[in-house]
Amino acid sequence: STLPKTYRIGIVGAGEYVVYDNKVHAFTNPDFRKKYTWAGHAASLAMLPNVEVVGICDIVPERTRKFAEQWKLHWPNIRSYSDHKDMLSK
Repeated sequence: STLPKTYRIGIVGAGEYVVYDNKVHAFTNPDFRKKYTWAGHAASLAMLPNVEVVGICDIVPERTRKFAEQWKLHWPNIRSYSDHKDMLSK
């Protein structure tokens, strides 16, 4: 049998809708669902078994650092970028 394709994703912009805490997710945690009606992009991507986020880009270095720190256990190969063109060239 053929293994499913893995999609490598680079995210541009690491604001609050992208990053939120990887330990809770609106779809899997009812207590969290009571507080928030949205789900962050990263948490949604983490639910897809054939997706690997390999890059995060933001002009604010603290945002990419925070994202990489929060998601390093799920995506250990993630790299931080400040220029989206640089990220896409990798």
